[in-house]
Amino acid sequence: MPIVLPEPIWSTAPNQADLKRERLHYLAMYTFNYRPPRFPTDFPVDFVVAKATLRGRCNNINSSGLQAEFNGTAVVGDLGMLTLDHSENALKLYARITYFAASQTGLSFVFRTEQERAQLLRFVEIASGRRPGQGILRAAQSR
Repeated sequence: MPIVLPEPIWSTAPNQADLKRERLHYLAMYTFNYRPPRFPTDFPVDFVVAKATLRGRCNNINSSGLQAEFNGTAVVGDLGMLTLDHSENALKLYARITYFAASQTGLSFVFRTEQERAQLLRFVEIASGRRPGQGILRAAQSR
């Protein structure tokens, strides 16, 4: 079902094309997508999708996903097992490829349990150079 927006009362659009453009602007004014803060990192990651293993380096991470540079490519929307390996900390969880931009790949985490989410939040604090328990991700934890 398409989103139906009321026409702005102040509309002065002389034709349908301008009215459509005004509606899109109206929608953009009231749409806000929260993205947790990203933290720069540099550690190895592996992404196993189908029967292929992509090896790469994580450039930045947050509580909902990461950006990495891999040695191969996969299809946007692919779901696979992601291994994060930072110092003596390692974490495996499912992730989905959300975008490719130049040589960068974006992945969003797919949590099966709240325990996985909590483990990732601790991992992000450590990987980003913050002390665990510093509370930098407290807002993300409450989601």
